[in-house]
Amino acid sequence: MDILAAPAITWMPSKLSQPPLPHTPPVATTIASMEVAAPAEAKRAATGDRDAKPKAARSCSVELWEIIVHGYREPHDPIRLTSTEFYNRQLNASARDKIRSGINRKLLDQVNDIDSAKELWDRIVVLQEGTDLIQSALYESAKQEATMFMIREGESVADAYARLGALRVRVKGLGVEKYNDGFEMNEAFIKSKVIAMIAVKQEDTNLHSTCKSLPRVLI
Repeated sequence: MDILAAPAITWMPSKLSQPPLPHTPPVATTIASMEVAAPAEAKRAATGDRDAKPKAARSCSVELWEIIVHGYREPHDPIRLTSTEFYNRQLNASARDKIRSGINRKLLDQVNDIDSAKELWDRIVVLQEGTDLIQSALYESAKQEATMFMIREGESVADAYARLGALRVRVKGLGVEKYNDGFEMNEAFIKSKVIAMIAVKQEDTNLHSTCKSLPRVLI
């Protein structure tokens, strides 16, 4: 009696366990959740203060933030990657792309050739600090101009008021709120300057009238 041969069973190895790929949200979601960090936040982040994680990375996973802070080392053999090396490379790419999507075009052009997420972030911190120093100097200059504001000789009160209004807009545009130094071009400040303008004009008018009423003295 012939015994039927059992069908051959081919053993297939199960999938190699490897860390899941980092979650990368859709581009639209990423861009919407990104915001360029303020220079002070970026500086604290660069020094390792994780409690002060910048806004640009608050929507990142912990793994992405670790790559941004500590960096990513290219493997010795980029062709034959281990599962960990492949995972870290993906993390670096995700972090880099996330940072790029949250900065403006002008800044992106200055850092677009940087592949390392850490190097990219460090460079942005330096550039933003430089921008902040310039803005701070401009703010101090505008604040001093506002404090010393006076009506000019021959200038009408209306023209001086318009010039003061333009200065107020300039100070506000330089971010007066973030300096928190107690200076504010509020209603009381503007009112005091207007009163001073009127007083100066009135004094000039009185002086002019007095001079006209004086008899001419021939020398």
